[in-house]
Amino acid sequence: MGSINASLLWMIAGTFAALAVGTAIRLVALRNSAADIVHKRMGSLKVWWVLAVLWSVAALLGLVGATVLLAIASFLALREYLRLLATSEQIGRIAIACLVAGGIGHYLLIVAGAIAVATWCLPISLLVLFGAIRASASGVEGYIRTTAGLYWGAMLMIYGLSHSLFLFFVDEGTEPLVG
Repeated sequence: MGSINASLLWMIAGTFAALAVGTAIRLVALRNSAADIVHKRMGSLKVWWVLAVLWSVAALLGLVGATVLLAIASFLALREYLRLLATSEQIGRIAIACLVAGGIGHYLLIVAGAIAVATWCLPISLLVLFGAIRASASGVEGYIRTTAGLYWGAMLMIYGLSHSLFLFFVDEGTEPLVG
């Protein structure tokens, strides 16, 4: 964990102060509302408090905290995306295992500082693996749609989101995209 500067602490304190004021205003505004509206509004308020706590912990832990938070967000988003794409039988367990292993490996490469390898390893390896696995396991039925969906889901949900971690390396003067 790196050193915690005063600006970060003030930003976190400001976030929680704004949430506290917003919570008080919402509680006053919901005094005479119907029970279903109160339940819905309080549910969204709880989500904001949870997000603020998660964001604060990740910010205080630095690169590792941000990596864990983004990895969790990536895999949750990917899970929802895959539900929209196809059934798990159509996708295949081996393809899902490769997707998870590739995502974990990608985030570990970033934490280890192997930025140059992280920029090319996941896209190339998943493209080759998904093509081979889908062709050998399920034949031609829905091949292009599912394989392309798996690949672009990984690129958007894992690869794209993980690039925000490269900001940790900008301050150090490294060139993240240079091999």
